[in-house]
Amino acid sequence: TASSVDNLPEVLGWLRDICIELWIDQEGFRAIRPRFRLAGYTSPSPSPITGPSSIADALTRGIARFEPTRRQGALYHHGALDSAPVLRRLTLADDEEKDYIS
Repeated sequence: TASSVDNLPEVLGWLRDICIELWIDQEGFRAIRPRFRLAGYTSPSPSPITGPSSIADALTRGIARFEPTRRQGALYHHGALDSAPVLRRLTLADDEEKDYIS
């Protein structure tokens, strides 16, 4: 489902259809894959030097906020010999071909 963020600049319109998926696990077990969708956008403040925001400002200084599509918890072992959970991959949901971390 596309996001309905009203103040998103046209140049960033492609963010409306993006669903980000994080792959988190602990040593290959207890994996979770939470998904995030665009929930808001904060426009950059006008610069006292350059004046109103430009396209370059929207691309480099604006803040896109993504929120989970649903609440999801996870239980991980916590002991002296257990490693911490690790973010393994960042992909676009339903498209596992490209990993944006490696």
